[in-house]
Amino acid sequence: MIAVLRRTGLKSSTYFGVASREAYVGAWIHHGKCSIVGATLTVPPHTGRIFTATLALLVGVTGGHFWSLVCCILHQLRTTCQSKDGFYHQ
Repeated sequence: MIAVLRRTGLKSSTYFGVASREAYVGAWIHHGKCSIVGATLTVPPHTGRIFTATLALLVGVTGGHFWSLVCCILHQLRTTCQSKDGFYHQ
């Protein structure tokens, strides 16, 4: 395998103890699918970890704000202008 890597010009690398060849980094199209669905972006492992962490943070913040919005809408739907007794407001 080392001879093949030297001939092709690809470097071998090790991630998590598993040796592999470096993959193409950049935008490409998987021709087994259509051009829209097959559009792929390959990034290095470090960039992928940063992207995953940022996406998780964004989803968490967005979910929190969405829940606050749902609570506000439900509160407004359940309010009335009629006067109620103290037992209702507990």
